[in-house]
Amino acid sequence: MNLVLKYGKPVWQHVFEAAESLKIRTFSPMDIIRKVHETNSEIPSVTIRSCVIAMAPNHPFSPHWPSTRRLHGFFEYLGEGRFRLKEKVEAMKKLRELRIRLASKVDEINEKLGR
Repeated sequence: MNLVLKYGKPVWQHVFEAAESLKIRTFSPMDIIRKVHETNSEIPSVTIRSCVIAMAPNHPFSPHWPSTRRLHGFFEYLGEGRFRLKEKVEAMKKLRELRIRLASKVDEINEKLGR
């Protein structure tokens, strides 16, 4: 069975990537909507907003989306419409950035050594 996704990839993935790319520590659903619409304006704002809420297991309305809440609970709800990436996700993001920088340095050294 070949699954064709309506927006190229799951909406939760668009939302997560948008949150990771923001230069601010806390964000609102509107921040995510703007960021997602930079690359895929076809996704309805209400869909993105719902996904942000679903991805925060401590948000009072997230139980309405149990599978997204359980499988993709990457956000923490701070109250008053503000969210942030969970600490564990932030640590994984920093580790990934370090790995990229390290790989770049290794490539640079190998190039200097003629390998």
